[in-house]
Amino acid sequence: MAFRLENPVRDYDWGSLEEIPRLLGQEPTGRPAAELWLGAHPLAPSRTPEGGLDEVIGGAPAELLGEGRHELPFLMKVLSAARPLSIQAHPSRDQAQEGFAAEEAAGVSRDDPARNFKDANHKPEIIYALTPFAALSGFRPVVESHAVLAALQQAQPTAFGARLVETAEDSSLADDAARLAALSELILGSPQEAGQTADAWAQAAQAGRAEVPPYPGGGTPLDTLREVSTAYPGDAGILMALLLNRVDLRPGQVLATGARTLHAYLHGTGIEVMAASDNVLRGGLTSKHVDVPTLLRIGQFAPEEPLVQGAGPDSHEAVDPSQDAGAMSFRGTSPEVALTVLGRAGEGTTLPDGPLLVLCLDGAYRFGAPLTGPAELSAGQSAFLGAGEPREVSGDGRLFVSHLA
Repeated sequence: MAFRLENPVRDYDWGSLEEIPRLLGQEPTGRPAAELWLGAHPLAPSRTPEGGLDEVIGGAPAELLGEGRHELPFLMKVLSAARPLSIQAHPSRDQAQEGFAAEEAAGVSRDDPARNFKDANHKPEIIYALTPFAALSGFRPVVESHAVLAALQQAQPTAFGARLVETAEDSSLADDAARLAALSELILGSPQEAGQTADAWAQAAQAGRAEVPPYPGGGTPLDTLREVSTAYPGDAGILMALLLNRVDLRPGQVLATGARTLHAYLHGTGIEVMAASDNVLRGGLTSKHVDVPTLLRIGQFAPEEPLVQGAGPDSHEAVDPSQDAGAMSFRGTSPEVALTVLGRAGEGTTLPDGPLLVLCLDGAYRFGAPLTGPAELSAGQSAFLGAGEPREVSGDGRLFVSHLA
């Protein structure tokens, strides 16, 4: 079976007002349109002519997903951020299963704002940039973070800033991971002091009194400091942001984020594909619950390089599908997370095997699988294709396909 989809829009306050409506060919509503969800996640499932996609799949899982599967393992989103999202990490599968079981046994309601584990799944993800897209991903080496902290402390000394610099220099801590975990615990465990220092350093940056080393790939942590402090004044997460790598994606590039990696999206619009989970441990830049002990337990504090794919001198070479007849494929850190982007699809073009979520953002495409309603998908339209449906596709434009790797 193959179904056209109607997809829910999430109106989180960090969302852009216009980008998602523009992509869908709709008028803005005046409310933020932060995320468009495509999939069968029970929190916000897509709708089909026969009901919610989660219910439809639940009625025929083997036919729609293939033998041995009972839930659609991935979720696709269009994400549009006008201001930064929270710094966050997602648990590994083992951590999610353990945490979910513990909170279930403790009787924590699944809609409790203090609940950490909404399900028993991990949540690796990728984001494909439709516009210039800025993100933070993974910790920088301590030597780089120390240089930034020391420069800001020199520009605007504070007692808490001195403690941060001392912690970054602490030779009794075994390695970078231990120092970064200690810095994170100090920052998030002292939110008022951290927020005051963050504001003082942001004021020094705004006044031009601070000079800090640039990021290795260009740009400066002062840009990050100004952006996050403007959006979240007095938030301890401002200092956390200074410890993370910054990634500025060009359209057509992809950032992959694995389990346990601390990250945040700063601004831009993209296509996000992830394992079907809603487990989030936050580390600042938020008014929501921050569970410091659990974040310190599940997070990855060793420095790591951001995983960037797509067109660029330091990444896997690819081209924009609007300029090429072929397809580009991107993978995350687990088999549930894969994205193929099609441009022109001539006779003989086939889609990947297994269940598919497809979203057309430009042009029109016709499928071998019989869709409910008109046979073509045009810009702004989407569909679910069951595992047993024909794979043929033809058309021209931009088609995003979420599938199993």
